[in-house]
Amino acid sequence: MISAELRKALACDIQSPAKKAQSYPKRLHNIKWAHRLPSQGLSYPTKVRAVEVYRTAAGESLQLLYPGKETKRGGDANRPHDFFPLLYRADRSRMEDLRFGRVFAAFQELTKEGSDESGSLMALLAVSVYRMAHMLDHLLSENPELRVMDGTLETAGARLRKGYRSEEFRSFYAYSPHELLRPHLKRAVRSLGVTVEGLLEYCDILAWNEDSKYYYRALKKHREKSGTGEPKWMGATGRVNTLLTGLTVIGFEAGVVEFAELVDRFTSQRGVAPAAKDEIERMTDGMVQASA
Repeated sequence: MISAELRKALACDIQSPAKKAQSYPKRLHNIKWAHRLPSQGLSYPTKVRAVEVYRTAAGESLQLLYPGKETKRGGDANRPHDFFPLLYRADRSRMEDLRFGRVFAAFQELTKEGSDESGSLMALLAVSVYRMAHMLDHLLSENPELRVMDGTLETAGARLRKGYRSEEFRSFYAYSPHELLRPHLKRAVRSLGVTVEGLLEYCDILAWNEDSKYYYRALKKHREKSGTGEPKWMGATGRVNTLLTGLTVIGFEAGVVEFAELVDRFTSQRGVAPAAKDEIERMTDGMVQASA
């Protein structure tokens, strides 16, 4: 059962992804932070750089590794600021690289365990993902010193724990879940051998990259037309739609989203299927208020 104190801490209204929303400056700041990462001399996969942006209470290391494979694509498919997450467990073994589908499949597994707490866990996961989509729990880290390692794709992350260097970086908005939520995030995701906290932070880096790629695409098109200035804000495109699609998957497992509706959304919306407002309210057990 979720305590009244935790419910109050996590409660929020349905958020807007528009330029006027509180998430806009955070999203744009982190996008530009990623675009300004020094990349001279780096080339996927022979020379890459791993930057440790998160460390969990269980000792897992979450690293942003760049440049990614989409930097090697040609033409309009090229994404020069592509990056991806690495997760190293406390025993220094590396979790397999995951796409969003596998991440949310792991969250589904947690809600199917059949324990008395499974319903509460689903609501906590759902509200955490929703808040992450809109960066409600992201706080500015003031000029952090982060651990860095250069190497090949196979060695950079693996060596970060023993051969790293510390570098000062520009401030960025880091995922910082509420203290009352943290005990619940220590739970193990057995199929992956990681914690819920580690998987959420992995998800955040994936979503961060989605924003970075879509913004670059919009910026490139805008510059080709007008030459200067900022592109039209992309709104829900990027991290918001991607993470809310994950909520739809969780909602299907919970019986909130019908199978036919799930299929219709994926086929009609080009691979994204963001959860509807009323579904989000039900999945989060009312912690996100659709009527507000």
